[in-house]
Amino acid sequence: PFSEGVEKNGCLCGALAGALLAVGLFLGSPNPVGRRKSVQVASGILMKRFKLRFGAACCRILSKKDQGNSVPVFDRCAQRTDEAAVMAASIILKHRPELSLDADFDYLNVRDSVVSGFLKNTLRRTGCRI
Repeated sequence: PFSEGVEKNGCLCGALAGALLAVGLFLGSPNPVGRRKSVQVASGILMKRFKLRFGAACCRILSKKDQGNSVPVFDRCAQRTDEAAVMAASIILKHRPELSLDADFDYLNVRDSVVSGFLKNTLRRTGCRI
């Protein structure tokens, strides 16, 4: 549902939307008011980092900036998704460092897949030792 600016609406970049969803999931609370302020602050930090890195948060604007780029669209979106995930993971772990203790590093080191590779890379880039 997050591709092409959230289901082809061209607005919010899907990579950023997914990263924001993760921030809300890990930093939020079952109580709607419980951690609202901290989630808003963390989401704001993510938005600023993403816009600083890529120049915009809107898929339509990012796509226009990419016109004439020799790198295929999928690869550019995959790069944004990777970097947005790392940004989100670093923000989440800054607010909830205990989560890094719950990671199953034995599984990640044994399991060789795209997902485990992505997780290992993301955790390494956020400063976790694997």
